[in-house]
Amino acid sequence: AIHSVAWHHEGKQFICSHSDGTLTIWNIRGQGKPIQTITPHGKQPKDGKKPEPCKPILKVEYKTTRNGDPFIIFSGGLSYDTVGRRPCLTVMHGKSVAVLEMDYPIVDFLTLCETPYPNDFQEPYAVVVLLEKDLVVIDLAQNGYPIFENPYPLTIHESPVTCCEYFADCPVDLIPALYSVGSRQKRQGYSKKVL
Repeated sequence: AIHSVAWHHEGKQFICSHSDGTLTIWNIRGQGKPIQTITPHGKQPKDGKKPEPCKPILKVEYKTTRNGDPFIIFSGGLSYDTVGRRPCLTVMHGKSVAVLEMDYPIVDFLTLCETPYPNDFQEPYAVVVLLEKDLVVIDLAQNGYPIFENPYPLTIHESPVTCCEYFADCPVDLIPALYSVGSRQKRQGYSKKVL
C-alpha cells in the first residue's frame, strides 16, 4: 500500500512511500514498474531475495538542489528488529543516511526550501517536525543536522496557551534581547543560525 507521494521538481519522476518500508521511484514514461526500489532500513540478504519488510514509511518528501544530489526525507521505515527505538526522521542525501531520533511520535513534517515554486530547484535548508508534544526545526545546511534552539523554554503542551497577541513596530532590539536572556543557559549542540 502507498502512504505518500512526492514529485521531482521537473515533473518527470515521483517517489512513493509504502507500508512495507520501501520507497519506489517512478518515471512518468515508464514501463509500468518503478525504475528504483529502495529499502533504506532493511537488511539486504546475500542470496538475492527481497529484503526483510520494515515498518511503514508514512511520509516522504523529495527535494532537489542545483549543485548535487536530492534530499529524500521520510518518517518511519525502521526495521522491525529495532525494538525500543524512538520515532525517527531519516534524511538521505547522496550516499549519506542520517537517522534523527525524536523524543515524541512524529505527527507531520515539512521541508523548508529557498523557493516557493514546486517546479524549480527547491534548495532545502531546514525541516520543521511537529511531534505529539513538541515542535523542532532541523538545520539541513550544517553537518550532523543540528536542531534550531527554540526561542521559548518549554514544550508547546507543557502549559496551555491562554492568549495570543500580535505586536507591530516593536523595538529592533527586543528579539535580540530575548535571545540574549535565553543564551545564558549555555546549551550546546544547536544550529548556529537563528531561525
